[in-house]
Amino acid sequence: MERNTVQENGTHPAAKPAEVMARAREAAGLLAEVMERKTRRVTLGGQRYLEFEDWQVLAGLTGISVQVEWTRSVPGEVVGFEARAVARDANGVEVSSGEACCLGDESHWRDQPLFMRRSMAQTRACAKALRNHLAWVAVLAGFGPTPAEEIQEVPGVQVEIAPEEDRQTPAPIAARATVSPVAAQELASPVAARESVKAEPDLDKPSASVVEERPAKSENPAEPTAPIAEAPAAPAVGVSAATAEPSAPPLPSPWLPGRADLRQLYGLAKR
Repeated sequence: MERNTVQENGTHPAAKPAEVMARAREAAGLLAEVMERKTRRVTLGGQRYLEFEDWQVLAGLTGISVQVEWTRSVPGEVVGFEARAVARDANGVEVSSGEACCLGDESHWRDQPLFMRRSMAQTRACAKALRNHLAWVAVLAGFGPTPAEEIQEVPGVQVEIAPEEDRQTPAPIAARATVSPVAAQELASPVAARESVKAEPDLDKPSASVVEERPAKSENPAEPTAPIAEAPAAPAVGVSAATAEPSAPPLPSPWLPGRADLRQLYGLAKR
C-alpha cells in the first residue's frame, strides 16, 4: 500500500476510511506484541499506559517523527522548565504538537537537579505531541490514551517490573534471522574444532593410525630379530588395492602424532 503524498497546498489527499483503519489495526497489533515483551509496566486502575519510548515505537510504525522545538525555564518560586515539541510525517509536514512542563512543586521532581527537570519537560512534550496524533491507535491496542509521564503524580499509579515467570523470552537469533547453510557451517566449524580437541594427547603413546610390533628378543644373539611390521595404507576412494600406489598411513581427523609415529613416518625407527 503506497504512502499518501502531499498535495501542492500542503494537505494530504483523503484516504479511504477502510484503508486508514486497516493501517491503524496493523500498527496496533505490532505495538501490542512489543509491549508484551516489555518488563516495565505503568498501570492505573488496571489500565496500562504507554511511556515515551512506547509512543516512539508507535510513531515509527506509522511513519511519524517528533522533535523538540524549544525549551525554556519557568521563573518564580517553583523552578522548572517548559518545552514544546512537534510531530512530522515522512514528508516533513507537521501533523501535531504538544507543550509540557516539569516543575519543582512535583513530589517526584522536587529534589531532582535542574537538568533532569529540563529533560523531563522535553520528554513530556514529545510524548504529548505523539499522543495528540496517535492516541486513537493506542486505544485500539488496548492502552490508555495519556502518556505515562503525565500521570506520575496521580494517586494509585503503579510502576512495576514483571516477575521472571511472566516475562516473554525473546526469540533466539536463529528464529529471527535466516542464516545460509554455508554461513552456518562456517560459524559452527570453530566450535566443532574446539570440541573435537579437548585435551592434548600423550606424545609418549603411539597413535592408533600406525601399528607397531615390537621385535621379539631372540635367545641366540646371532639370529636376526624380526623386522617391524607396518599396517598397509588404505587405498584411495575409487582406486583398487592392486593399482593403488603405496602411500603414508591415512591420518584421521583430528590426528596428533606421537613420538613413535614420527620416528616411524620419517624412517627413524631403531632397527
